Amino acid sequence: MKIRYMKKERKKILQVRSNIRFLEYVFFGSFFLGILLTNVSGTDRLKEFGIFNTYYLEQLQYVKVQTADLFSYIFRCRVSVFILLVAAGVTRFWKQLYLLFTIWSGGAFGFLCVSGIVNLGPKAILLTIGSLLPQYLFYVPQVVLLFVTTEKIWERRISYITERHSHQVAGRVGAFILVILLLLFGMLSETFLNPYLLRKILLLF
Repeated sequence: MKIRYMKKERKKILQVRSNIRFLEYVFFGSFFLGILLTNVSGTDRLKEFGIFNTYYLEQLQYVKVQTADLFSYIFRCRVSVFILLVAAGVTRFWKQLYLLFTIWSGGAFGFLCVSGIVNLGPKAILLTIGSLLPQYLFYVPQVVLLFVTTEKIWERRISYITERHSHQVAGRVGAFILVILLLLFGMLSETFLNPYLLRKILLLF
C-alpha cells in the first residue's frame, strides 16, 4: 500500500514538473511572438511611450522617488494580479486562465525588449534585465508556487483521499503563506531596490 502511494505521489510530481515546463515553453514562445508582432506593427510609436522613453529615464535619474506613492501603486498592481490568479484558481477553467496569463506575460516581455532596443539601442538589454530585478526573483517563484498549489487542490477535489488529509491541508496553508511572503518581498524590493539598481545602470550609459 505504501509503495503504491509513493508511486502515485511520484507520478503527480512528474506531472507538475511537466506542466511547469509546458508553461515555460509557452512563455518563451509568446515572448518571441511579442517581438515579432511589435516589429510588424511598427516601431516608430514605441519612441513615444514606455519605460525606455527618454523623458521617463531622465525623471528616474534626477527626480527623487516618493517611496510611499510608488509602493502604493505597486501594491495595487501586484495585488490585483494576485487576486485575479486566485480567483481564476477556483474556476474549472483555471489552467486555461493561467495559460492566458503566461501568454500575456511573455508577449509583454517581448514588447518591453523591443521598446528598449528601439529607444536606446542594444545597450537597452542591460536596462531591460535591470528593470525586472530583483523583484521578479520573488514574483516568478510566487506564481509557480501558486500554480502548483492550485493544481494540487484541484487534484484533491477530483480524487479525495481521507488519510494524510490534515498533513495535506497544513501543506496547502504553508504554501499559501509562502506565496504571500514572496509577493510581499517582491513588492518591497520593487519599491526600494529596483529604482536604485536602475539608477546605477543608467550611470553606465
